[in-house]
Amino acid sequence: MTAVYPGRQRPDAPPCTGTGRLAAVRIQRGVSPLEIWFHDRSDGPVRLDLDYCGYLEALVRTKGCFGWQYLFADVSLADHEHHHSLDNMRRMLEVFPKLFPEHDYTDLAERLNQRL
Repeated sequence: MTAVYPGRQRPDAPPCTGTGRLAAVRIQRGVSPLEIWFHDRSDGPVRLDLDYCGYLEALVRTKGCFGWQYLFADVSLADHEHHHSLDNMRRMLEVFPKLFPEHDYTDLAERLNQRL
């Protein structure tokens, strides 16, 4: 729960908490690369098309934008349940190329279009 002070929100409080989302590494003996799974309480677990290093690279590129993991999951973002994640990713792909011109976000935009 985010603490709210009268007239203002605490400055160190994250914008969303208790989202019901988590990423996990599936460790199996003799299996390489390790599988990365994303769990959202509305979808359940989905395997991501990323290995561990790819997950960390994507996390840095997306700056942790809420729902970015769906870009690497075999799911449809056209569902109403995903409208917040879809809005966040659209905003990210509109703003980030301007803020971080040294990075190419074309592949992430293509991934988003594939999931619509």
